[in-house]
Amino acid sequence: MSVGYASLVGSGKVVVGDCATGTRLQFESPLSVDDDLGLVALVHDDLGVKAIRSVVAGYVATAVQLGLPIVVDAPTWWARRDRLARAGIRGIEAIRVVRRCADLLTDVRDAFPDVFVCAPMGPFTDGYLSEGLDLVEAEDFHRWQVDGLAGADVDVVLAATFSTTADLRVAAKVLAETDLPFALGPTVDARGCLPDGRPIHEVIDLVESELERPPVHWALCCVHPTIAAHALDRVSDAGPAARARIRQVKGNGSAASPADRESARQVLSDGAEPWAAAAAALRERHDINVIGGCCGTDHRHFLSLAIRLAGSNHQ
Repeated sequence: MSVGYASLVGSGKVVVGDCATGTRLQFESPLSVDDDLGLVALVHDDLGVKAIRSVVAGYVATAVQLGLPIVVDAPTWWARRDRLARAGIRGIEAIRVVRRCADLLTDVRDAFPDVFVCAPMGPFTDGYLSEGLDLVEAEDFHRWQVDGLAGADVDVVLAATFSTTADLRVAAKVLAETDLPFALGPTVDARGCLPDGRPIHEVIDLVESELERPPVHWALCCVHPTIAAHALDRVSDAGPAARARIRQVKGNGSAASPADRESARQVLSDGAEPWAAAAAALRERHDINVIGGCCGTDHRHFLSLAIRLAGSNHQ
């Protein structure tokens, strides 16, 4: 399956990404989504597993009906050693949790053609702040999760919401030493810079120069589509070769700051139509071909986006 995903993205055909699952279950259901463990808190519970699969299956059903390939996220982003340890989950049991999260959606995927599973892995530092890090500790941190994902039946691993060049370099190095297909997905601002201030085209050139095996593609993660568009404009001017490596955007439902989103008592999100119009425009204007939602998006955003993208693969 992994070769299929890489080939599909490389072909330039549009792939729709799923929209939020965690915030939907947090605000639209009676289930308890832990602030630290996210959806990992639900994977031990039969009802929780069914709920996660139900939300994702809804996205998949829409994509299949519209003839779109789709990539869906397994709940691995929260399954990191520090977060699991705070919940008292350590050792071999923690590794089992990583694998359980990675394999959670394979049945949903295998029921249809052109459905792919992504296993996101999170940063060592805060995904939205520039922080210093101990390189040895960061490598150990990422290697632990990557080792947990090794052998999992996923199509791609995505290093998602990384805020610093240093952390991204470490994660990329660890991933490149495996056989796992992987993508790299920092957060950026409208200037096209990571929170540490470094332009993403410089980050792409630097990271790829250090790797024996390049990522399948790069992504802009947890960023509103309009902010992504401004960032891509900057990258196109400053580093067109690096710009061509960016194939995916995971678009937040709102352009509000991370602090405002996290403190809100309800989902902050644009209406489905304006959000989907901005997201679909990334395909037309910037040739992004893997487009989906992130925090604050739901089935309405997904439907509007998928309808807009449905004709792209036939043009």
